[in-house]
Amino acid sequence: MPRNIRMSFEEKFPSCDDMDRETESGEAPSLKDHAEKVHDVPLEAPGFRWVRLVKQTFRNEKQVEKEWEFAERTTRKGEIDAVFIVATVVGRMEGQGPETLVISQYRPPTDSYVLEFPAGLVDEGEDAETAALRELREETGYLGEVKSVSDVLFVDPGLSNANLKFVNVTVDCTNDLNREPVPKQDEDEFIQTHLVPQKDLLKSLRNPRHIETEKSMLPDTTALKDRSNVTVSGLLYAYALGLAAAQSQHV
Repeated sequence: MPRNIRMSFEEKFPSCDDMDRETESGEAPSLKDHAEKVHDVPLEAPGFRWVRLVKQTFRNEKQVEKEWEFAERTTRKGEIDAVFIVATVVGRMEGQGPETLVISQYRPPTDSYVLEFPAGLVDEGEDAETAALRELREETGYLGEVKSVSDVLFVDPGLSNANLKFVNVTVDCTNDLNREPVPKQDEDEFIQTHLVPQKDLLKSLRNPRHIETEKSMLPDTTALKDRSNVTVSGLLYAYALGLAAAQSQHV
């Protein structure tokens, strides 16, 4: 490009780096170690019980004030909103390796039946362990034993401040109480349970309609293969990817 044309182009269309360096005074801004919140403005709407929108003003590392819109739950009672339960089932059948317990339910935002971890909101006064065992029993009928609990995590931090802890649980089917599990779901809930061999989890999630539905006390036990709209939670799929990677490395 000829020099005079290049100069004209650069004057008219400065680079992003050039624009970031400029301030009203024409000087480069000093950087801070971290961004900081200035204030939140909740956007209340009548009839919304579980979530609300928030418009936040924050100041970034270049000391520029910006706005961000996000959703937040209105139900948080303590440190976290929810628990996600990573349940490993053992001893269900002789010669059967460990299985991952997953559930499926209709999720209106996706207009599909989503395969996902058992999960639920944490009640007031509950810790993550207590909430996880309660939700596992309510949704699937199984009793579990907590093995570990994660730190506080965020699922989609660009969209929401909703947070959670993963709770790793073992379900021992040699325990008589786990031989004929009966869910204790709310009257308006319909959640189905699926047990997938851990060694086949990723392969199964790539063909989710072929996953078997466990025997249930619910009146309708429609198999996933008979549903046209079956999808997979990103968290569950990420777990399956990690599990497959560990298996391939014999970790």
